[in-house]
Amino acid sequence: MKIRTDFVTNSSSSSFTLNLMIELKNGKELSYEALGYEEPFEPGEYEEVSATLSPKELAECPDIAALVDMLKGGIECCGKPILTDNSRFIKKIRKIPSMQEIAKISVEGTESYGLVEEYTQEYTYDCETKAYTKWVGGEEMEDIDGARGGSLYVPDAGVAENEEDYK
Repeated sequence: MKIRTDFVTNSSSSSFTLNLMIELKNGKELSYEALGYEEPFEPGEYEEVSATLSPKELAECPDIAALVDMLKGGIECCGKPILTDNSRFIKKIRKIPSMQEIAKISVEGTESYGLVEEYTQEYTYDCETKAYTKWVGGEEMEDIDGARGGSLYVPDAGVAENEEDYK
């Protein structure tokens, strides 16, 4: 196991974690995680992860093919898509029989600054109740020394209802 040492030695490090979760009505969960760092260290880590995703818009796709297209176009590293047709996550999504099988879609982005400061945004759309909620915690900071690990932009964030307590 390799250990990331840049967080220990460099207090101005910035990292970003994107989590995407699709919960099916049968209870099965499909999840995807992308890690963004100023300096990628391991396979599966990216220089900067940028996501433009709305769980509500994802849930309102007319079919699974449209959902896949939206996912592939919504997550990038340095302007290039991260998810492709060969991605394990996309292959799992393609196995969903129809959009009616999806119960919830959640997107979470966490920017970590140094060792203790974090800013988290979580957006969840419940396909059955049509409830669209958001939870935001921590304080968003400016880029540290001009660097950041990534970002999450939710185009319809203003439509989501605030969740008071984090689960």
